[in-house]
Amino acid sequence: TMTATETPIHQFITYLQSERHFSPHTARCYAADLQQFCLYVLRPGGRVALRLFAALGQALFLLLQIGDAP
Repeated sequence: TMTATETPIHQFITYLQSERHFSPHTARCYAADLQQFCLYVLRPGGRVALRLFAALGQALFLLLQIGDAP
């Protein structure tokens, strides 16, 4: 089982704060939005496949990396 600090959301928020220097308030808002999105996507009867969900996360991470490019 994953602990709260090992969840992908927590890892992403840690990245935003440490690497992208997001404020704690902004990071909390992102975390809340991501948690709500996860609950929506993974709800019983949800139609979004887990692979698509994982792909969305990877795409978001890549977009943030592009933002770091010179």
